[in-house]
Parts: sequence; structure tokens; C-alpha cells
Amino acid sequence: LEKSEYGVFGETVTDDVKVSDDTSLGMIGLGENARYIAVEYLPGQFDQRAASAEACVRLVDPKADVRIKSSKLLVFDEDSTDETVEKIRHYSINPVESRQKDLSILSDTDYAPVKPVPVLDGFRELTDRESFCKKMGLAMNADDLAEVIRYFTEEGRDPNETELRILDTYWSDHCRHTTFTSELEDIKVGILCERGDRGFAEALYGHAEGTWPRRQAGNPHGHSHHRRQISQEEGPSG
Repeated sequence: LEKSEYGVFGETVTDDVKVSDDTSLGMIGLGENARYIAVEYLPGQFDQRAASAEACVRLVDPKADVRIKSSKLLVFDEDSTDETVEKIRHYSINPVESRQKDLSILSDTDYAPVKPVPVLDGFRELTDRESFCKKMGLAMNADDLAEVIRYFTEEGRDPNETELRILDTYWSDHCRHTTFTSELEDIKVGILCERGDRGFAEALYGHAEGTWPRRQAGNPHGHSHHRRQISQEEGPSG
């Protein structure tokens, strides 16, 4: 822990790292009347900062048995109005991924409940697509949803909610331009096979015969490389 204080959790020049089991405001120098908002990720939500910190601690000590959670503490002037604090709380907490934290509880055993994924019964028979999009909070519009309905109608089944959410995420403005409007032209894949990659070659070409380097004079181990170009038209079996 001592090595990680300023090697992982903080910078000597800019940060003041405190180590304590005390979760009171006094521990961080705040009075009883301090106004604050503590924010933490929801159970089950991936915490990139915590995951990176755990990886860094294990670089310091590969045998470290450590579990890290991160949160943010927003501190306000004591004369801040309730309206101001509420506006900042609304801005700072995205209910999809985070929640307000109770600083009196320090625990790492809060896990998201595992629930069965519901099948959207009657999805293929939807008529009021616009209302359904609003009800589910979808990024796609009614016309987009019609294409999804058409697909699952051809499949002969209703999707489950996870399938619909994945399609909706990839159809959002954030992902759509790279997922659906990218045009791949003149693709050439360079494959570099070494002697030990027999399984890879078999999966790629259907067999490994002829893909391995022969023993050559001056190279008794046969560690030469074979390179093969595959065009889009040829395909991996060409």
C-alpha cells in the first residue's frame, strides 16, 4: 500500500493521498455542515479507473490481492443553495451508470442482481412503433425499428431485450458512422505463419500442408516465414 500511495493513487506534486478506515467528512478536512455529493458507479458497471488502478498495483506487487472501487466527491460552498446543488447533482449523475453514494457505507460486496433476459413477446406484431421507441428509450426511430422487426420476422422469432439494446447501441449516432456507413474496398490481409501456428493455418486455409517452412541450409530450425496475400475476391480458401 505504501508503495502505491504515490506510485498509483496520486502524484506527489498535485495530490494529497490519505489512508484511513474513517469515512467521516472530518477525515478529508470538511466540517459537519459541508455540502457535498458523492458519486459512484452502479453495481455491475465497469469502472475503468478502478480496473486500471488494480492493474497498476499488481505491477508494483504481482502477488497483491487487491480490490479497488472509485468514486467522486463534489464539495460545495456552505452557502450554496439547494437549487444549485440539485442542478449539479442532476448534471453529474447519469442514472444509467452511476448513483449517489452513501459515505457511511464502505463495502465492496455490492453486486448487480442477475436477472433472466426477457423475450419481447409480440415484437413482430408491433404497430405503434413510435410509442415503443419512446417507452424503451431507444436511439432508433420508428422507421429504423421497422427494419429490425422485418429482420426478426424473417427469423421467425421475437428478439430478447439484450439483442434489441445491442442493435440500438450500434445504430446510435455515436457508432452508426463506423458500424453501418463504412465502406471497405480492396481489402488485402497479410498472413504471417510461423512453424508453431499450425492450428491457425488449419482454421484459415482448411489445412496446414505446405504452409510450414522447410529446413534450409543455414537455417536448421526452419524458422523462415511464409507470407500470403488474400484479396477480397479470393477469400481465405482461394
